[in-house]
Amino acid sequence: MCVYNTDQVYPEYLVLYQRLHGGESAPRLMPEAPFLLELPLYWKNVDRNPAMEAFREHWIVKPRICELIQLLADETASGAALEVLSARRVEDSGLWLQYVAFKQAVHEKLRLSGQQRCTPPQDLARSLGNGSLWAALDAERLEARDLSVAVNELLLWHGTSREAAESIAERGFEISERSTHGRRYGPGVYLAEDLSKSISYCPDKAGPKYVLLCRAVCGQIFYTEKGWHDEAGEEAARGDKHCVLANPGKQGPREYILLQSAQVYPEYIVEIGEASQPDVTPKQTRVYALTL
Repeated sequence: MCVYNTDQVYPEYLVLYQRLHGGESAPRLMPEAPFLLELPLYWKNVDRNPAMEAFREHWIVKPRICELIQLLADETASGAALEVLSARRVEDSGLWLQYVAFKQAVHEKLRLSGQQRCTPPQDLARSLGNGSLWAALDAERLEARDLSVAVNELLLWHGTSREAAESIAERGFEISERSTHGRRYGPGVYLAEDLSKSISYCPDKAGPKYVLLCRAVCGQIFYTEKGWHDEAGEEAARGDKHCVLANPGKQGPREYILLQSAQVYPEYIVEIGEASQPDVTPKQTRVYALTL
């Protein structure tokens, strides 16, 4: 077959092969092979090489993605109903490369130890039952389908101020001993499954709240049920763990405290408001005549 216009062809798959002779076995693909397929397929910059061409852009998401983030908010908020007012996707090559490097390091450590995966959080404590939710996100190509189960890569919320959200999207998270928040379980990046818990970290003032929907590589997890355990991070690090999972009194809400900023990628800046109450006042029925 011969085509005469390049627009007629789309190179969808890259196939590597090698001819084998006399019972030879296929060589293992080297992990340092320069493939650049780790950028999410739905990113606007998916065709760029993040290691060679730096970019830092924010994109307003399509309405369908906003609907999916709303679905995630509905399923994970334990308090009052919340409404997603707007969302922007953060596409930052520098932050992404740091995140991918950390994830690859955890994968490599697993391989060298002979383990198949890190201990999943549901084996440590009861988790939110959002199987159908993740299936919906997967089907619509929100980033859930790209999460690595082996290293406990999760989607988690982080509540903050608008100014801090913008700063984190530009420079990443900063972990400080002097932080006014994040001292209950030691220094780290505090994330939650429960959106209402993350909202509690937002400034207490009228108007919209701002949260980050983050990818997080939780890796090997240190688990605590104490209400206050400010040495948890140090104990986790000594035990070669990557994060703390805090479940106060086995009652929750659970929090994940990531020990390194490179473990977290702030992918969406989400503006949240209180859900408006539906108007249930009876209205007069209007009848319209349709004239053909």
